[in-house]
Amino acid sequence: MRIFLAIDLPVELRARLSRIAEEFDVEGFAAVKEENIHITVQFIGDIGHKGLKPVEKYRPTGSLRKSFGVGVSGISYFGTRMPRVIYANVDDSGGNIRRINEDFSSYLESYGITVKHEDTFVPHVTLGRVKSPRGLDKIYALLSTYKDTEFGNFTVDRLYIKKSELHGEGPVYSNVFCFKLYL
Repeated sequence: MRIFLAIDLPVELRARLSRIAEEFDVEGFAAVKEENIHITVQFIGDIGHKGLKPVEKYRPTGSLRKSFGVGVSGISYFGTRMPRVIYANVDDSGGNIRRINEDFSSYLESYGITVKHEDTFVPHVTLGRVKSPRGLDKIYALLSTYKDTEFGNFTVDRLYIKKSELHGEGPVYSNVFCFKLYL
């Protein structure tokens, strides 16, 4: 079972970002389905049902138990020679998402569950993946158009353990567990 810790976006924000992703409709671009748009806090990977027990017991520590605000604005990409992943930027100026990422990783490692560490964890909302260099002119133009666009702000008051099941039409995500944060 492939699982990850995530933050869901409000329905309106998810819909808006999905419409933007659809504008990148060029050959070789695979948009994330609207219902799958989220912020990944920590990818855990394949674990069995036995490994899920400690994950479900996780609770953020200290100040990380409180809800917090984030903003989503601008579109960027990961990739060196060409864009590979197109994403919306997440304003984590308070550092809460990064700290939860570190706290959750440490917690899992205390149970012997290894997680992938990213030296430069960047909270973001993946909009799609570029699979081919065709259509790069349009992709670069859209990146320029939306680089400073404000998409919205919201309060993070829940974290979700999500399961990813791979199907022919793409992944299907479902919530396995929810952690409520306090206001």
